[in-house]
Amino acid sequence: MKESSEYYPTPSLNLAMIEGGDAYNKVPGTCILKYDIRYLPDQTKDDVVKQIEGAIDSSVFVSMFSKPVRTDIEDFYVQKIKAAVEENTGSEAVFFGQHGAADTQFFAQLGIPAIEFGPVGENWHGNKENVEVKSLYMYQKMLLDFAHSV
Repeated sequence: MKESSEYYPTPSLNLAMIEGGDAYNKVPGTCILKYDIRYLPDQTKDDVVKQIEGAIDSSVFVSMFSKPVRTDIEDFYVQKIKAAVEENTGSEAVFFGQHGAADTQFFAQLGIPAIEFGPVGENWHGNKENVEVKSLYMYQKMLLDFAHSV
């Protein structure tokens, strides 16, 4: 997968699990590779499956998937959030992409523009996950400014 996009240099591909064999002294009849793939907004699940099947000369079973989120940066509400961020930080808002899953996918499936933004923190979903308390107050102000602007 050599594709890229404005916010993603590459798709994300993680060989998460390998299953095969049941004894040390015989060759396994099958080997199952399980991947976690976060593909780009310009790609489709079917395109990714075809690429993989072409590379491994075998079939691919998709157990679950969700479409990537693609939100127009010029959307009215996105621009209102951008203005609230810039007003409260004194800096230009930075838009970027992240591989992962969030509730934005459910809004996007319904055609509702969605972005993620929030307070400053570290180590999401990991040991020592934290948020800077001071940033919570700024985040609250951003949300209020946004609500009053629409």
